[in-house]
Amino acid sequence: MKVGGWAAAFVAAGLALAGCATDPDPTAAPSFPTRATSTTASTPAAPAPNAMVAGKAAGIDVTISALGGVTVEPGGPPILFDVTLSNASTIDVTNLGLVVSLGHCRCSAHPQQLMPAGEVSMLNLEKLTWAPVEYNVEAGGTDFLGRTLVAPFTLAGGQIVTYSLRLRLDVEQEFAVRAGVGAVDVTLTDPSSQTSLGPSPVVSLPIAVAV
Repeated sequence: MKVGGWAAAFVAAGLALAGCATDPDPTAAPSFPTRATSTTASTPAAPAPNAMVAGKAAGIDVTISALGGVTVEPGGPPILFDVTLSNASTIDVTNLGLVVSLGHCRCSAHPQQLMPAGEVSMLNLEKLTWAPVEYNVEAGGTDFLGRTLVAPFTLAGGQIVTYSLRLRLDVEQEFAVRAGVGAVDVTLTDPSSQTSLGPSPVVSLPIAVAV
């Protein structure tokens, strides 16, 4: 059969390409498409300044509010926060315990990752002075639930109370301190049994420890 015109040219071109083709090198490594991977490790978000955390236990609304930044470092300025309890019911809650404790912190080289040593103070609204209170660190058990911020009290129906506190860390530390995240926890308790009323903690404010 005779092939002419553009068809003949097409066949000729095909034969030329076939003649130029080479067999693949059997010793060459096969090539496969690859997927891009990220080597950037994810890091937890830093606690936000002026953060507010709310919860509820024993019919009481509990709020912890940061007043400004929530980063503290050994020997640095304190962080300020308010703890507010609100009894929106008409029923008095008697013999109420309020525990403000410092949660575990990855910033500490202590075997139990305790919050570094420091001081918590409470504002006396009448004298406008700060007075040290219990530095209540959470360790391996629930002993911290027996250390209330103030003496057990009655929160009357419709009553709202606020405690203004500040936290600072000591310059000198027994255990090494590195950057990390801890927390200020609030729990309502039955002081007679030293057990929590509802979840423990009912609210938890993340704080950053810097070095």
